[in-house]
Amino acid sequence: VVRLGTWPTYRTTGIQVMEWSVAILFVLVVILFIVQLFRDHPYAASYTVALIVIGLIAWAILAAAKSSGSKKEEK
Repeated sequence: VVRLGTWPTYRTTGIQVMEWSVAILFVLVVILFIVQLFRDHPYAASYTVALIVIGLIAWAILAAAKSSGSKKEEK
């Protein structure tokens, strides 16, 4: 970032580094928000996580049933 004005130009490299820095900062802020949510509201957070897990299990079951149904039709 310090050498952005020198030759050979490192402008594109500097921009890529800054893009990654902003993305990492955003991810860290989201993780801190999630941690604070779990700390302040454990029952609501556990309920939400349980709903997500149940939804993922239901999605996996439906995907497995759909793929086995298409295999039966091929035979």
